[in-house]
Amino acid sequence: MPIVDVARALGLRLSGQTAAHCWRTDHHQHGDRTASVAFHRTKNIARCLVCDDYPLTTIDLVQKIKNSTAFDAAKWIAARFDVPAIPKHKKLVRPERWHIGRAGVGDLLFQDLVGSGLWAAMSDAERAVFVVIRAFADEGTVKISYRALARYSGKTSDATIARVLHRFERMCILKVHRGSADGLRAVGTYELTPDSPYLQKLLRDGYERLYVLAQREMEKRRSPLV
Repeated sequence: MPIVDVARALGLRLSGQTAAHCWRTDHHQHGDRTASVAFHRTKNIARCLVCDDYPLTTIDLVQKIKNSTAFDAAKWIAARFDVPAIPKHKKLVRPERWHIGRAGVGDLLFQDLVGSGLWAAMSDAERAVFVVIRAFADEGTVKISYRALARYSGKTSDATIARVLHRFERMCILKVHRGSADGLRAVGTYELTPDSPYLQKLLRDGYERLYVLAQREMEKRRSPLV
């Protein structure tokens, strides 16, 4: 079901087709006077830039607003929308024309890094190495040598690669499993950790900081010239 339609049925105050005012008004300055719930219509998700640690699906949204279980949220949606049903115990068969791709953690993590401002605060080397790890990660994990990281990122210094990886460890963007030597370079395994509490706090703080800056800019534009 389109998440904008579900939000409307839940009684959220929409701001066009791409945003809504958050129902948790006590978490916001001025009661969320400027809509902070953003809809991503292509991915069919919503996220409050201040309150939410992760994007919400339609069922997540109903669960949070109704304080219900996933099962009750699904029943609430089915009672209000034309939801296709299948017989009990029958498996859902996907038509062959559907393209089923591998779902990874990279896209949402990259979206959060950009949206929170952490991407803008990264160095050129950090951005280059992150893109390489994300590109080669399978199920969020990649086994790769310093030599390969240097080749694909364009950063040829081992010291630079090591400094970037240590910073990513401190930020809890990834977990490093250091391995044995393979040829002339040690091969490590790097696991993306988008759900780590510390990284989620960094992202949340970044979103809040950008939100406050945006609010100040809007108030400044609305203020009459003296």
